[in-house]
Amino acid sequence: MVKIGVFSDTHIGRTVPNVVAEYRRRAFRHAFEQALNIFIEEGVEYVVHGGDVFERRSMTPGDTKFVKEEFQRLVDGLGGEVKILVVRGNHDGTPENSALDYVEHPLAKYLKVIGDGALKGEVDIYEDDGIAAVGYGYTPYAAVKIGEVEEAIRKRFEETSAEHKIFIIHAFIEDHQDIPPGVPEYQIVPKKVVKNIGADLINV
Repeated sequence: MVKIGVFSDTHIGRTVPNVVAEYRRRAFRHAFEQALNIFIEEGVEYVVHGGDVFERRSMTPGDTKFVKEEFQRLVDGLGGEVKILVVRGNHDGTPENSALDYVEHPLAKYLKVIGDGALKGEVDIYEDDGIAAVGYGYTPYAAVKIGEVEEAIRKRFEETSAEHKIFIIHAFIEDHQDIPPGVPEYQIVPKKVVKNIGADLINV
C-alpha cells in the first residue's frame, strides 16, 4: 500500500487582515508545520500539495526560507524516502513569475513542481514505480484550457504502468466543492472531464 500525504492552500506569508498580520503569518506557518508532523508520523511515501503554497503578495524571504527548511525537515524525518509534488495555485503567481521558483532547486531532487506544461499543451507527468501524477496549474480559464489537453492527459495515464494515477489540479470542479457566487463558468472545470481522464485520485 502506498501512503500519500495531501494538503493544499497553505498560503505561507498571508497577513490579512492587517490588524493581526503577524499573528496570521505565524498561524499559517504553524499549520504547515503540523501537516508535515503528521506526514512524518504516518511515514508517507509521497506528499502532494494542491497549490497556493505561498501568499505571494505578502510573502517575505523568511517565508521562502521557512518552506525550504520545512520540506527538508520532512525529507530528513522520513529518512530521505519521500517525494513532494506541487502544482502552482493562483496565489503562487504566474508561470512566468512563480513563488515556487524560490523553493524548487536542481539539488532538491525530492521536490517536483508539475502542471504548468499542461497550460501550454505539453502535459508533463511524474512517474515512478508507485505512482503516476499529472498536474494542471492554475489558470483563470480552467474550463477552456483543460478541454484542450483532456485527451493528452488521458493518454498519459493510459500509457503508464503505475498502480496509482493521480491528477493534481488547482481549480473549481463542478459539483465537487462549494463554489462562491459569481464565479464565471470558464473557471469551473466540468465534472465529466475530470471523471474521464483516467485518474484514480483527484487532488484539488
